[in-house]
Amino acid sequence: MKEFSLENIAENIHFGKTKVYFTEVLSSYHNCNYRSSVVMLWSVSVCDIIYKLQYLVDLYADSAAKEILDEITSLQDSDKKSPFDHTKIKQRTLEVSAETFDFEPYPSFSYTVRLGEAYEY
Repeated sequence: MKEFSLENIAENIHFGKTKVYFTEVLSSYHNCNYRSSVVMLWSVSVCDIIYKLQYLVDLYADSAAKEILDEITSLQDSDKKSPFDHTKIKQRTLEVSAETFDFEPYPSFSYTVRLGEAYEY
């Protein structure tokens, strides 16, 4: 069995941009900048979700992914000065995933949201 390490996780990241961003997270973590690494990891996870949604739309014409991306676009267009609410993206993505794959996302998601909100400015 392979030993767990953050570096091993980084090797398995599919999207190139996400891998580069995650390398920055690791750098912050290794330099003991833990708060920064948590905030950056939150942003990287949101970016990765958007990249995956776009990939599903481009490759498979996935209607659920397109619907989520359209919701994100309308949220951004509705108020350009308002801070973007990342939790809505994650929640909506998990709702669609739960419907598709038949699992209950909310207990762990709620914890993640609380953790992420603790570091939002």
